[in-house]
Amino acid sequence: MMKRKNEKGHGRYFKPIPGNNPVLIPDTTIDPYYYVGLLEMTFPNDKSYFGTATLIAADKNATNSKYLLTCAHNLYDEDDGGEVRTVTFKRAYSDPNEPYGELLALSWHYPDGYPDVAISKNADLQTISLLKIMENIDLDYAIVELESAVEIAGFPTIVVESTESLENLEIQINGYGYFDERMGHATGTIDEVGTNFLRYGITTDQGASGSALMKNDNRSIVGIHTRAVPNKDLNQGVRITEAVNTQLRGWMV
Repeated sequence: MMKRKNEKGHGRYFKPIPGNNPVLIPDTTIDPYYYVGLLEMTFPNDKSYFGTATLIAADKNATNSKYLLTCAHNLYDEDDGGEVRTVTFKRAYSDPNEPYGELLALSWHYPDGYPDVAISKNADLQTISLLKIMENIDLDYAIVELESAVEIAGFPTIVVESTESLENLEIQINGYGYFDERMGHATGTIDEVGTNFLRYGITTDQGASGSALMKNDNRSIVGIHTRAVPNKDLNQGVRITEAVNTQLRGWMV
């Protein structure tokens, strides 16, 4: 779940996992943190929130990119008036350090069907059908296009992995929420692999929405973190399937 600026709340969407403790990143300008950043969104009702986004490229050999990977619910919430009005990105931000300044988003894209299955941050997951939750998970992914490209040495890319290779795979989540607007790092293994989702025992907090589920090679993204699993000590995200991969890359043109 995205997090309201300077306000606690909606923590039920994320779960602390016993024995899994994120660590604060002392230097966010080094690999693999320099391409992660704080996504700040302002909605039509003038409420502002923050989530996490990762600068990615279509090609691992690219020298610049203006595309961010995140989740759709960072960009759309019916209770806040629908689609966001403005989006900004602070790469490698860790309050109060802002090493690369702020970039304005030019546009953003999420699946056309997402508003029909969107789950508001104010909703109680215990009262929502499992079918709607699963439909929401399937479409909760997005691309944000920045006004200008960023040049860095080495971009991560989205990859499609087989179910077998994802089972018990160790992954990392780098982003925000657990330490508020300071960047944190957590690792763990994928415990459940679904057709369109991944579940893992990695502790997150509100503000982690949109974080990349990254392999330990620091370049391969297999999913996008979204929310907790009801009635389980697991968090979950969108799996990068062939369909998701095709859609995301289609927005990166």
